[in-house]
Amino acid sequence: MKIQTQLLRSAFWRGLRDRRGYLTNTPTDLKRSLGRDGTAEWLVVIPDHVGVLEKRMGVRKQHLEALFPRFDQGFWRLGGAILRDVQRPGESLDICGSVMIARAESREDVVKALRQDIYCSQGIWDLEKVQIHPVRDVMWYVSVKVLSLFQFKTAIQQGSKLD
Repeated sequence: MKIQTQLLRSAFWRGLRDRRGYLTNTPTDLKRSLGRDGTAEWLVVIPDHVGVLEKRMGVRKQHLEALFPRFDQGFWRLGGAILRDVQRPGESLDICGSVMIARAESREDVVKALRQDIYCSQGIWDLEKVQIHPVRDVMWYVSVKVLSLFQFKTAIQQGSKLD
């Protein structure tokens, strides 16, 4: 575990340095650069249809695997399940939707990406009730992206549950 932590820290700091070795993309730099490329950060809250938890868990692996390319490209910044309540030890997950942060030029681009997801095509997400809001100063992006993408890929490759 100690070695993994050191590797992650090393990868994190390498990702923050430019060719000359200077730190870049620190929270201050990210704050200044938002919107320069014509894109914005979008908070997406999308509920599930009622009674689809079993169906959701059945296609979860395909859902996560399909996210990797868009995550690597920087479109999806963060994502996870919305729970009805805090999960206690021994209790099963009670998922009722999803929350994500996306970087896109428009709300329409975010909706297009949602429509391409297996959760939408399989009738899990209730697209009629989706909330998409532009947000600013999502400063935790760098560390979250490095750590969560590594954890995602490792868990999928090892075939372990991502609960």
